Amino acid sequence: MRKIMLLVALLVSFPVFSQFSDNFSDNNFTVNPPWYGDAEKFEIDQNSRLHLSAENAASTAQLFTLSSVSLNTSWEFEVRVQSSLSTENHVKVYLCADTAGTGKLWGLCLRIGASTDKNVALWYEPVSGTGTRLLSGTTSRLTSNPLVLQVKATLSWDRTFHLYTKLESETDYQLEGEPQQIDTKYIPNSKYFGVYCKYTAQRSKNIYFFDSFQVAQLHDDVPESANPRDVVINEVLYQPVTNGDEYLELYNRSNKQIDLSLLSIATRKGDGTLQHIKPLSSESGILHPEEYLLVTGTKENVCSFYTCFSDIHYCELTSMLSLPDDGATIVLFNNRSNEVIDEFTYTKQLHAAGIGDAKGIALERINPDKDSNLSSNWTSASSVSGNGTPGRQNSQYSHSIGNGIEIIEPNRLEGKDFFQILYSLIGTDNRCNLKIFDSAGRLVESVLNNGFIGSNGTLQWNPSGKLQPGIYIILLEVYSPSTGETEKYKLPVILRY
Repeated sequence: MRKIMLLVALLVSFPVFSQFSDNFSDNNFTVNPPWYGDAEKFEIDQNSRLHLSAENAASTAQLFTLSSVSLNTSWEFEVRVQSSLSTENHVKVYLCADTAGTGKLWGLCLRIGASTDKNVALWYEPVSGTGTRLLSGTTSRLTSNPLVLQVKATLSWDRTFHLYTKLESETDYQLEGEPQQIDTKYIPNSKYFGVYCKYTAQRSKNIYFFDSFQVAQLHDDVPESANPRDVVINEVLYQPVTNGDEYLELYNRSNKQIDLSLLSIATRKGDGTLQHIKPLSSESGILHPEEYLLVTGTKENVCSFYTCFSDIHYCELTSMLSLPDDGATIVLFNNRSNEVIDEFTYTKQLHAAGIGDAKGIALERINPDKDSNLSSNWTSASSVSGNGTPGRQNSQYSHSIGNGIEIIEPNRLEGKDFFQILYSLIGTDNRCNLKIFDSAGRLVESVLNNGFIGSNGTLQWNPSGKLQPGIYIILLEVYSPSTGETEKYKLPVILRY
């Protein structure tokens, strides 16, 4: 086959393939879509698979096709290798790349078996230099010979990268490494998707095979601009614990895919002007409907002290918004139109009655649909929730307060009973004692003493292993410091083990 030269001058006449699929069932790679590069070193075999068929000499070979996508994208393909992988014999797949006119692919790529780790790893490869490793897959995963590997990678609007692989012996994809949020500087203005082979003379033919390429959008949704109250300030920690960070939590109460690059936060000065303006994102990231966003300086300085979900959505600012202990007005606004999306003035008086020291205790919004500056719509996060719920539903969340309390039947987990109590109470300053008695009326466990539980949530009793099977009494005493009212709830339960 003749070598296809990719000339920069010809790019103006090329269509741009943002999404494509190619299983080479047409037995060529010059059309639908066309592949460029070292075409004379590749061919299609009788099984309709693209494979390396080069000269018997140590060298490299690459092919690439036009692809302009990066964010909100998934990549899938299959690689077959009829030999052991090594630093001298390996494969790279460039997910989003450019050539900068040099003919050499550079950008975000997966190195497959390119190191002694025998794994798949995500790298950023610059125009020149060694590059930066961004994610490492499972060590020694690619030791089989021959190797058949299916790969799936995704990069979401918020730049979170997931990598999955499946070996021929496996029925399900396996997650490789921890999902990583990729820095903008490592995501090029993509023009190409490509493959690269490095090989010795003995492995220049019938060793590397590629098939089933598919590049597609993750979602059809396009980020939208927020209107007032589409996104609300939902939680504020202005007085962190020692070595912790202040944080805000935003909540998308609309049905829109909100474009975070259009949002900034600031505080309002006494004269009404804004100060300490902080953009949330330099590029299009999405806040989905009913999704929460943690905004802070360093996520780990929040999640080290509060329970965070593993898939928490977060935004780390170079410098966090200043949140003084004596109060401030926080403004969320559209940074193009300057329209205010939400505005909230916090003070220490918004904390629940009896909270003397608010250090480490977040202020939570009770109902996201009620006015942001309605004082009765804010209170302290409950102590049973850990005094804060960054990136998840507030412990004080309620659309209808005053529905009573329900003690539900036991559940089984790993062959053992545990008991849950669901509550929805009038007021937000509720405290409780949760105690367990045996059938003779003797106290056997004290689960919670004077715990601040707020307006609604779930309490749980996990019986200790020292307790014998039998009948026990759950006693829940709920009282309100502001009203002085106390209620008691009793439920006999059977502990089976």
